[in-house]
Amino acid sequence: MQRLAIVGVAGDACVLSSALDAYIRKFPVWAPANATASLTGQRNARAMEFLAESLGCDIRPVDSRAES
Repeated sequence: MQRLAIVGVAGDACVLSSALDAYIRKFPVWAPANATASLTGQRNARAMEFLAESLGCDIRPVDSRAES
């Protein structure tokens, strides 16, 4: 199974939407919280929490993936 890395601006919109599409298609998703941004830090944090809790996405920072 392939793993998708999703990063970018608008973590609470575009990144979230792309991650939802991937989840529906049963792709494992890595959306590192330190490689996404939103209008505010709070909005980005809420989006990342949703991805982790509701979709089971890996939101560990970019540097942490080298160790796993």
